[in-house]
Amino acid sequence: MFQLTLFGSPQLVDSGDSPIRFRTKKHLAVLLYLHFEGRTRSIPRDRLVDLLWPEVAPEKGRHSLSQALLAIRSCLGTGAVSGREQDVRLLAELPSDLSALRHGQVAPVRVADPLQGLDECGGTEFALSRTRAMRSERHSGRRGPVATCLRCIVSRPR
Repeated sequence: MFQLTLFGSPQLVDSGDSPIRFRTKKHLAVLLYLHFEGRTRSIPRDRLVDLLWPEVAPEKGRHSLSQALLAIRSCLGTGAVSGREQDVRLLAELPSDLSALRHGQVAPVRVADPLQGLDECGGTEFALSRTRAMRSERHSGRRGPVATCLRCIVSRPR
């Protein structure tokens, strides 16, 4: 059983709380985006490519997305992600510390700033956007602004 930790630095952990290492941060970012946006609806592949690989040619971006999906499937299982030619959807049940907190299971949750370490990715407007995104997720179920946070995860220097 795997779980996403969203408080603090985002990561995927196994049942022994050991972090799963992806080859690149963008592989984790694809998983996070699908967790927030792609559980109830399919996400166009072009949307993911534009979000995470805007600086490369579309063909290279699509190849990079395919590699990320392969990495996610190798970790979570081949049925974890549906990937048709035009869109992608997360099929795996993937609990998170945020969902545990929502269900009143506060003991196992380490409460820290969500998606920590992203502040250096932008100025004041980014910090406000991140705060609005997390507040929006708590109160309305809307998750659109998280895409901004995910772009910063992958562009942050190692």
